[in-house]
Amino acid sequence: MTWCALPEGGRLTFTNTGRAYADLSLVVYDCDGGKAPDVDAAKCAQTLKSTSDIIWRQVKSKQSVMADFDIKKGSNAQVWWTSDSADKASDLKLLGTPWNS
Repeated sequence: MTWCALPEGGRLTFTNTGRAYADLSLVVYDCDGGKAPDVDAAKCAQTLKSTSDIIWRQVKSKQSVMADFDIKKGSNAQVWWTSDSADKASDLKLLGTPWNS
């Protein structure tokens, strides 16, 4: 997963480097819950501006998929991910806070 700045915010890009198809779900919390890895869930909940859910299914080997966000550089927006299926997406892991890196 990579992040790059855009004039209107930022872009997250996932490239499947494996040989098999991949499923990936992202949750982006636009909040001020601190910088990864020291994020604070309670502070994020208190300052939450928006939540975005992205589901990429059956990403082919060597294929890249992307999503653009209207979140400005310097934000502490948190990106969480899972490769669980959409109906069982409960094992979210912190990817990071790419807008402030």
